[in-house]
Amino acid sequence: MVILRNISTTGTGEYVSIREAALRTKNIKRLVLYEPPIPVHGPLITDETLHRLDALLKSGDLETLLTTVMLDVIRIPSGDVVKQRQAPTWKDRVGLAHTFPRELRAANAYRLHPERFQDLKTPTLLMLGGNSPPMFKEAIEALASVLPRTRTVILAGQQHIAIDTAPVLFAQEVRNFLKDA
Repeated sequence: MVILRNISTTGTGEYVSIREAALRTKNIKRLVLYEPPIPVHGPLITDETLHRLDALLKSGDLETLLTTVMLDVIRIPSGDVVKQRQAPTWKDRVGLAHTFPRELRAANAYRLHPERFQDLKTPTLLMLGGNSPPMFKEAIEALASVLPRTRTVILAGQQHIAIDTAPVLFAQEVRNFLKDA
């Protein structure tokens, strides 16, 4: 039997399962959420962009699908996307790109209901890149206003991919939070 003690998430869709796990089990000691895709002021992605991603998926062009998500949805600067393409993890990311249309639809459909979190006792670290798009800042602020035990950390000079561009900084903030347990 595996007992979860600390959970960290950075991907789309994962925040829903983490939230549910935290609300339904006492085995989670800490949560770390990095820029969860929670729509605060309307959808995170337009129907037009979703249709474009669907067409790329249907054509099998997963690399362009991933690049489109990075540039048009997450709004990563093109220079950083070029660096990501050179990283050893690029091939794996391309292999997972087929999940983006489904996950982005799920994120668009999600609604934050504050009453669902009133009994949440799990300390939660909310992480935000200081240069990330407003949609991520809005999501972090919304979560901070409804989760009872949060700490927010701004990763100065970083964006949505700080786990790749500043892994030492990212890991240090997570370690600091978890060691306080």
